[in-house]
Amino acid sequence: MSRAAAPGNWHFAACHHDQVSTVREPPMVYRTTLPLLLTLLGCARDNSPVTSPSPASQQSIVVVVGDATAADVAAQLRKAEVRVTDDRSLIGSASLVVIAQDATVGPLPVHREVAAEIARTGHRRVLWIQTKSSAIDDQELLELEELEARELLNEYKLPGDTIQFAVDAESAPVDSRAPSLKGWTAIIRFVSSCLGNG
Repeated sequence: MSRAAAPGNWHFAACHHDQVSTVREPPMVYRTTLPLLLTLLGCARDNSPVTSPSPASQQSIVVVVGDATAADVAAQLRKAEVRVTDDRSLIGSASLVVIAQDATVGPLPVHREVAAEIARTGHRRVLWIQTKSSAIDDQELLELEELEARELLNEYKLPGDTIQFAVDAESAPVDSRAPSLKGWTAIIRFVSSCLGNG
């Protein structure tokens, strides 16, 4: 590409198949104003290096999944300043997967989907929380739901017999000899230990 001078303006001569065409360069005001406007509007190309999340930051994430009560569980964990997401695509890289299950309803098809997804990723650090447990006054019902959930996990070759279970209310009718966590204080302590904070 060659440049030919003309009084007051620069012109560019472009060659296309033995034809020469002259393209006039835009006035100086456009050359300086346009990039500034693009930058202000966020349209300019960002030349800053792209950084992916560090493995440490990915590892400190807790993925909360399950039924409609998962949002309540996530809110409780956020109050304790735990990094929480409901993004199932992060199950494989999370420090802990928390499965929320409404104790007044029992395990649902969504819990089967979650178990299948956890099994696909090979993740083994799981906490199953029975929510709304204060509404249950029958200890046997909670025990049957826990047994059903453990069998579901075992069906997907997950360690259902050893995965930690919890009830969200300290008043829930759970056998004191059972290994289940009771209440949010115990749940937060367990989650913190999984994240290396406790």
